[in-house]
Amino acid sequence: MRSQDLKRAKRDVRRRVLAARDALDQAARSADAEAIADRLLALPEVAGARTALLFWSFGSELPTERLIGALDARSVTVALPRIVDHDLEAR
Repeated sequence: MRSQDLKRAKRDVRRRVLAARDALDQAARSADAEAIADRLLALPEVAGARTALLFWSFGSELPTERLIGALDARSVTVALPRIVDHDLEAR
């Protein structure tokens, strides 16, 4: 596969995945986020964590507020990524 064909195929896949995510209703999105947060919080690696790097959701992404709040309640330092001068920094 040529480079241009691969780039086009990746764009098409990304477009389809984003369209499917955008099509989820808010109740399904919230239920999925709850299930994911429960599973993550039950992991032994997360139970023993002192620091976690997460993202703050926006748009049609699954909401991360509950997970961030639960980790904060466990006294886990939660860092969020931020772009500063073209570099990714944890804040």
